[in-house]
Amino acid sequence: MTDDCQPSRELASAYLDNELSVSESLAVEKHLRQCADCAREVAALAALSAKVKQQAHYYGAKTALVDRVRSATAPAPAMGYASQAQRRNFFSGWLPAGGAALMVLLLAGAALWYFAGKNAETELAKAILSSHIRSTLSQQPFDVASADRHTVKPWFHGKLNFAPPVIDLSAQGFDLQGGRLDFVDGRTVPVIVFGRRKHVINLFVWPNPGQANRAPSQSNANGYNLVQWQLDGMRLWVISDLAAGELVEFTRQFTSQLIRESPNS
Repeated sequence: MTDDCQPSRELASAYLDNELSVSESLAVEKHLRQCADCAREVAALAALSAKVKQQAHYYGAKTALVDRVRSATAPAPAMGYASQAQRRNFFSGWLPAGGAALMVLLLAGAALWYFAGKNAETELAKAILSSHIRSTLSQQPFDVASADRHTVKPWFHGKLNFAPPVIDLSAQGFDLQGGRLDFVDGRTVPVIVFGRRKHVINLFVWPNPGQANRAPSQSNANGYNLVQWQLDGMRLWVISDLAAGELVEFTRQFTSQLIRESPNS
């Protein structure tokens, strides 16, 4: 390990958690491209982090603890006896107050559901980002290397419970390079690998039945562009360091070709 390695290794965890500034992230990525030892260390750390998130158990608070917290935070009862008028006022205001409290609880529940969904999307994006980085740092970014869709698609047979869409987009300037299996969102998913000039494009896809089709949504993390969408019961994510406009064009071409080749079209 050289003197240049130490800063990158110290920032590795923050880099994988997307907590660095743009300049810091670029510096770490530049070093990882030049240092195979550090690249292996970061890849191992990313794999460990993903495994912990996927296999960790979460436990709710015990009922006795919840009761103690509620008792400790409950307002003290008023001293003395309430007058008849005070009792009437209390009960006359109970229903609207109860309705307001119920509304607050409903809104709070909706907010928790919304932010839980957002957090799940963020964690999924991080997992896909980590997978993409590992593949670009690896000497073997795919399990099957071929530009022939009739070689790549059959390779997945028997390894998955569905047939992933493998599309030939070479005429549109996106060359099929191969495919691999990865572990994302608690499941084994196929990754179809494309290339454009010297840029690697990783397409992740898995079944997501019962969900309405959703138009592509673009985001960015650590200098990488991501696009996600839902189509015909499938969830799709694509990631690359390719320019955002070109990645959106890849998404459009892939979706158009997939719809044309669909047996229901």
